[in-house]
Amino acid sequence: MSKGAFAVITALLNIFTVAVTAQPGGLVFSSYEVAQERRTSLDLSANGPLCLPDEFELAFDLSFLPDRNIYFGYVFRLVNRHQQNIDLVYSQQNCAFEVITGDRLSGIRYRVEQKQLFERWSRMRVRVRGDSLFCYVGERLMGKAKLALQDRCFRMMFGACRYGDFKSTDVPPMRLRNIGVMVNGRLRYYWPLQTPVTGNIPDSLQAQPAVATYPIWVADLHAHWQPVLAATMNGNASVAFDQARELLYIIARDTLYTFSGKTRVTRATALTSTGHVLLLGNQSFFHPGTQTLYNLSIDQHKAAVFDTMQRRWRPAFDTAAVTAYWHANKFYSSADNALYMLGGYGQLQYKRALWRYRFADSAWEQLSPKGDLYTPRYLAGLGATPGGDTAYILGGYGSTTGEQIVNPHYLYDLLRLDVKGQSFTKIYALPAPATPFVLASSMILQGQDYYALIFPNDRYNSRLQLIKGSLQSPVYTAIGDTIPFDFQDNRAAADLFFCKDSKQLLAVTLLRLPNSTTAVNVYSIAFPPGDIVTPAYLAGGNAHWGALLLGVLLLALIPYLFYQRPEEAGSERLLSVVTEATVPPPGMDANEATQAFGNKDEIIQTETSHTEGKEHELFTQQDMPAILLFGSFAVTDREGNDISRLFTPLLKELFLLIVIHTVKQGQGITPEHLNEILWNDKSSEAAKNNRAVNMRKLKTILEQLDNVNLKKEAGRWMLQYEPGAAHIDLDVFQHLVQRRAQLDRAQIRQLLSIVKRGAFLQQTEYRWLDDIKSDISNQALDVLMQASTILSSPEDAPLQIEIANCIFSFDAVNEQALRLKCRSLVLLGRHAIAKNTYEQFVKEYRHMYAEDFPETYPVIIG
Repeated sequence: MSKGAFAVITALLNIFTVAVTAQPGGLVFSSYEVAQERRTSLDLSANGPLCLPDEFELAFDLSFLPDRNIYFGYVFRLVNRHQQNIDLVYSQQNCAFEVITGDRLSGIRYRVEQKQLFERWSRMRVRVRGDSLFCYVGERLMGKAKLALQDRCFRMMFGACRYGDFKSTDVPPMRLRNIGVMVNGRLRYYWPLQTPVTGNIPDSLQAQPAVATYPIWVADLHAHWQPVLAATMNGNASVAFDQARELLYIIARDTLYTFSGKTRVTRATALTSTGHVLLLGNQSFFHPGTQTLYNLSIDQHKAAVFDTMQRRWRPAFDTAAVTAYWHANKFYSSADNALYMLGGYGQLQYKRALWRYRFADSAWEQLSPKGDLYTPRYLAGLGATPGGDTAYILGGYGSTTGEQIVNPHYLYDLLRLDVKGQSFTKIYALPAPATPFVLASSMILQGQDYYALIFPNDRYNSRLQLIKGSLQSPVYTAIGDTIPFDFQDNRAAADLFFCKDSKQLLAVTLLRLPNSTTAVNVYSIAFPPGDIVTPAYLAGGNAHWGALLLGVLLLALIPYLFYQRPEEAGSERLLSVVTEATVPPPGMDANEATQAFGNKDEIIQTETSHTEGKEHELFTQQDMPAILLFGSFAVTDREGNDISRLFTPLLKELFLLIVIHTVKQGQGITPEHLNEILWNDKSSEAAKNNRAVNMRKLKTILEQLDNVNLKKEAGRWMLQYEPGAAHIDLDVFQHLVQRRAQLDRAQIRQLLSIVKRGAFLQQTEYRWLDDIKSDISNQALDVLMQASTILSSPEDAPLQIEIANCIFSFDAVNEQALRLKCRSLVLLGRHAIAKNTYEQFVKEYRHMYAEDFPETYPVIIG
């Protein structure tokens, strides 16, 4: 299929999807985050084996879910009547897809670039023709192998397999859609998996039923709020949000809780002092610049800072006064490094005051904005631009005079606050709804749109409804289902936060209970949420017929989407060795991929053709245990089996603390330091017992590695290992960093083989790990830069391109990497690719810094 035809069909598919549903589709597979019996499976052969002819193809769209600890398992298993199997497995150890035939590796192994795998859909295709098996990603051939099938009637199962002796619950965290089976170039079965289905899932061509067990539909995640946390905290709890790390802080009287939007893990840090009084109506804020958590009181003109080392608030509030600013809104302005707090209610008065707290000198100041009238109010929604130079305030409840006794009423106006000019501008007023509503504290701004939570405040058993509205015109629409909200005026609160990386919204409800505790509930919905409203010009009959016409065109073209011309005569040679491949990053075409990774038909990595890279074998050999920390965390035993799944979250963190402090710091870690990080909420004796139990568990796992164990020396826990008997990529990396000025080509390839797996522990987040990650990233950049200066021969240009690509994985706008890559491409005569690389860099630079890249293309390649 030509690229042009593929583009046309893809465009029609996208238009049709938007016109009919405009909703993300696909099936999500539950993985290691749930018990084995609840992991998702999809059986395409629910009515028995699918019998296929000599030539057929299975194709589907796949993407991985981010921020999971384990990425291992079966994408699919095909099993024929003679119990012969063809499996596609993702290996976390190799960060690669591998094809298994029978009881052996087929020799097909390929990688998909991480950004592509986690942020986009990849078209996977497996073709059987005669005694040959071909694997593709899109139109790119990734590998071939021989087959000796005795029959072609297959059970076809994705994810968990519950068939006979082939049962398995190893499932990678993945999403699937658009599954098709081609027979002799024609589409026979097609399961779009776009919309939720209960029971059997018939294919759209022959009604062949598929059965999904424990399915999670992507469309449901975008339309229904999922409860992710329900807990009761001591004291008058409040919340703050670290948007960069997607951490929700829940501030309680005796404990600081953090809930990760990415991993859904909640951690508790016990305070060393409970002398700090959480005032009734207190507010909390996380400073994005200083990474500092604040607890504030407008009434007291005070701000307490959380001391992360001492685990206490300084200075502590020592009064239990009730606030006169219930439900005040707040936002941060980076231009003047200040927190602005607006409105509120207390002592029978609605507030119009605008307060500014300057972090630089801890000063409070009441401002007097000019412009249009801001009616005193509370229970309004506020959203600010990224820098906080402009804030939008919507609705609320108040009165013109501020007195509760003088005609209080609902407000539906949208006002814009210009921070620099200190002035309000009224943009519009929404028409009064049939059921009056107020808003949760925060709105989320997306371009010229906003998302907000509304609810009726005239009842206890209220419900939060998400709406999407315009900042330019008085229109809005309800999206998704509702959230239960027990509303008791100043005893309850609700807020809304946006997780950009994990693409979700978090809604938080708080309810202060009579026993001086707070009920905290957190809900999530995938972003963008719900059904997107059909634009007005598509709302009539034309839209219906337009969508129908597009659907007819799409169905007519679907066979071509799955059809691939027979390979050229020269490409029929079957591979007898493991084929490793990397799908090129966006912007890299086939020619550059060929230059960087090898022949585009066989896709064998460049370094496999070099005889000087013997030391590189240290990274890929399977005759010793391995601990891999670059990319995804992985541990393999003496047989080369991936045993990462044996590490529970606690064991993994304990193991990483010991490994990193042994390999990187060279001195291990004290029991006291372990207690402080892992068991700070327990007494010394309880922490000691927990540590002892988990050390025993860890030692039991490490028995499978041979020559790798834990020892306590000079009061510190350390990892004991023989470098020649176990491979630890961080250890090899540190040695290469130390001798970076004397690296030879073999060692440079060894370095690349490590860092190409990805950033250091890229899917693992701990607060204690942040500085270590930053340090290792800087080391990686330094040694890669040094390596690029060692290579001076024109024959080194392909290797220089690999170095540049690795640098970009750590620093997307690194100017030296741009020069290195463009000049190497020019040296190879790849002028168009070099120019395209420059243009992509310029776009990324402008996106990141909001300014043009200062160097011209001739200067870069000069």
